[in-house]
Amino acid sequence: MNRGVIMSEDNYKAFIGKGFILLSIALTLAVWGFLTYMLTPFTFTLDPFWMYFWAGFTALPIAGTFYVATHMFRLVAVENKRAKSAI
Repeated sequence: MNRGVIMSEDNYKAFIGKGFILLSIALTLAVWGFLTYMLTPFTFTLDPFWMYFWAGFTALPIAGTFYVATHMFRLVAVENKRAKSAI
């Protein structure tokens, strides 16, 4: 099977370790909490439960994007470091 330029899952595991995954999950939860807090004034309810519910629900895709971005940053940074050391 020709994979071309697509990285296999084995290469991905070599770049991203368990420690980095735990760190990125912790950072993502912190970003989600911060965004939930920041978005609460923009909800259309005065009930605190629904205010935090809708703010947290709105913060989910942003936090998910942050999680993927941290992994992509790590992949690019490690690949760049390996490319520079090969020169």
